[in-house]
Amino acid sequence: MKKTIIGITCDTDASREVAQIEDSNSSSVYLRETPDGAFFLVTSVFLIDGRRLPRGKSTLDIFPELALGPDSPKFQPARNRVTTKETIKPLTRRQALAWAIRELMPRTFHKDLARFLK
Repeated sequence: MKKTIIGITCDTDASREVAQIEDSNSSSVYLRETPDGAFFLVTSVFLIDGRRLPRGKSTLDIFPELALGPDSPKFQPARNRVTTKETIKPLTRRQALAWAIRELMPRTFHKDLARFLK
């Protein structure tokens, strides 16, 4: 996916993945860095019939026939109901650092880090 937002070209093919979190079984968030040092978030959300998956459920929980593979006659009808919505959000270097601290560092250390950065 490639988009230019606020003068920043966010290209998932030309950038490198810095971090990833699985928000739940239905979404993932990737922090990416361009070759020029710009950062952006890519959020991928799995949808079934245009709706987000219920909390705690995966696509295989709802459509176990997806695990059967493309040769199964039940695979394609189930696959046609599953889509992915991706959004891109550019971040400053400071915002990328704050995101990484907030999302990747255990909550136990958040207060310590805030004191350390003062």
